[in-house]
Amino acid sequence: MQVEVRCRGLERSPAVVAEVHERAERILGRRADRLWQAVVLLEDVNGPRGGIDKRCAVHLSGPLGELVAEARDANLRKALDRALSAARRQVTRAADRRAEPQRSTPPADFTVDLNAGV
Repeated sequence: MQVEVRCRGLERSPAVVAEVHERAERILGRRADRLWQAVVLLEDVNGPRGGIDKRCAVHLSGPLGELVAEARDANLRKALDRALSAARRQVTRAADRRAEPQRSTPPADFTVDLNAGV
C-alpha cells in the first residue's frame, strides 16, 4: 500500500510524514493487502484560533473500491488515529460484504407452487 501525506495549514515535515506512515501501517496493517493507496489529509481548520479544529481525512482506494473516513479533534494525533481506525472498519466491512455469496440465480432445488392459493 502506498501512503501519501498532504497537509493544509500545517507544516509537512519529515517527522509528520514518518509518523503518518508508521500509524497507517500499524492500524491498517493486516488490511493493507486489500488497498492500493491511502491518501491522508491533515488540516488545521481554524488556524491559530484553537478548539476542535484538527481534521484528518483518509481516502483509500483498492479492489474494494473508494473508501473515505474522517475525524476531528483538538489533538492531531488523536484525529489521525480515529480516522485510520474508521478506515480500518470500513475496509473490514467492505471485505465482509464482498465475501458474502451473492446469489443471482435461484438454487437448483428451488421450486414455486403456481397452484398455491388457487
